[in-house]
Amino acid sequence: MLAAAICAGLTPGETAAPGWSPAPAHSASRAEDDGRCGPFPDALATAVEQAAVDGDIVGIAFVDREADVYLGAGDTAVSFPAASLTKLFIADDYLHRSAARGTAIDRELLAGVVSMLATSDDGAAELLWTMGGGPAVVERVAERYALSATSAADAWWDTTVTAADIAHYYDGLLSGRGGLSAPARQIMIAGLQATTPVAADGFDQDFGVWATLARLGGPGIKQGWMTTGDRTIRHSTGFGGRDHRYVLVELAALDPGSPSVADDIANAGASARATAIVEAALPARIAETTACVSTP
Repeated sequence: MLAAAICAGLTPGETAAPGWSPAPAHSASRAEDDGRCGPFPDALATAVEQAAVDGDIVGIAFVDREADVYLGAGDTAVSFPAASLTKLFIADDYLHRSAARGTAIDRELLAGVVSMLATSDDGAAELLWTMGGGPAVVERVAERYALSATSAADAWWDTTVTAADIAHYYDGLLSGRGGLSAPARQIMIAGLQATTPVAADGFDQDFGVWATLARLGGPGIKQGWMTTGDRTIRHSTGFGGRDHRYVLVELAALDPGSPSVADDIANAGASARATAIVEAALPARIAETTACVSTP
């Protein structure tokens, strides 16, 4: 229903694991002064530092699009396997190419795009990844959005990203600077705002930044999870607030990380840890944050 409802808005002709580095654990938060924004970057850095003490590798990025704020800890120096965050790029690339060709968008494929964003549908991701030329999907999106730390891999889930690049991607998507037409951006936003608490594979997506963004209103969420080596990946990202003002990104490689997707108890524990890290990093009232630096 959602895909059918928003499909009419996209008119033809509109233009619009391997290799990931676990160290260093974090990079310094950035701020111009120690004024009202001082406690916020301190909280981000402290949360990332404490996670490192506990054996976890975390990158966090925050954008206030209205106040032109960017803050981060572990946001640039640490690369993570993207897991299902790559589905953002797969959806974006498909919509951009469809508009550039000037042909009517395929309704079944549009339904797959929305399902991929809302329920993290792996089947739709595989199909669109293959149709788009595999790694070329990531390369095209990285070029359009100037994602300098994003690298493609043969498998979509092994794409490598930083928290800063994912935050930069969201900012470009929401502002239109990434090159998507307004109708295509609305498809992306609507799909992310339709994210379901339980994914297509039965995984509980309600972790990390979800509750914080829900409190801000109008949340759009994209989560990612997988295991790699001895780490459990828990990525939680999205936007919220009036006019999608705030972007929050948490990338986490938790230690140890042996549970499978079917291991409900272990996976719930890892998700709870990811949530606790986010809640430790964020101030009680995000809206009180004032401009510290320009967005990256």
